[in-house]
Amino acid sequence: MKKIKLAWKVLFSEYALKTKWLRVKREKVQLASGKVLDDFYTIEGSNLVAILAIDKDGNLILTKQYRHAIKKVTLDLPGGGIGKEELPIEAARRELAEETGFIAGRLEKLLVYYPDSGRTKCVKYIFFASDLKKDTKNIYSQEESEDICLVRMPFKKALEEIKGGKLREATLYMGVFAYLNQLN
Repeated sequence: MKKIKLAWKVLFSEYALKTKWLRVKREKVQLASGKVLDDFYTIEGSNLVAILAIDKDGNLILTKQYRHAIKKVTLDLPGGGIGKEELPIEAARRELAEETGFIAGRLEKLLVYYPDSGRTKCVKYIFFASDLKKDTKNIYSQEESEDICLVRMPFKKALEEIKGGKLREATLYMGVFAYLNQLN
């Protein structure tokens, strides 16, 4: 097996875009082989959390929302960004409450992965939430930019829709896979 050298040399670096939500860095880099890439772009954003929540009736708690990049409405796991001073588990609790109105009695880490290591500098944490209770104190509310509907779907039906290609969100795939793998 060929050994891959990890040394890239950054020859030039600048931000092509810097906003509250996203930063895009443009770099000129020299690969270990000596080849130079003039325009290597990296997307920098917050680390992320997603929550695979299952209610007492065996329903998967999903969020339904319009995703402008693909111009479609999708079903996915609730989740979002981790704040600068926030632990991933704290962000998971907050995002679950904000997006679904539920507080988790139990919350445990299922998986940590890189959602797109070729282009983004970000880590995603997926948590499993159970012993759900309604957030009667309304501790959190949805962010102004979010227009989310709550969907409860029997877990078995979600699996069928994933297998049938109807549900296509990668985070949902990863969360369901990690959950099923944990059971075995």
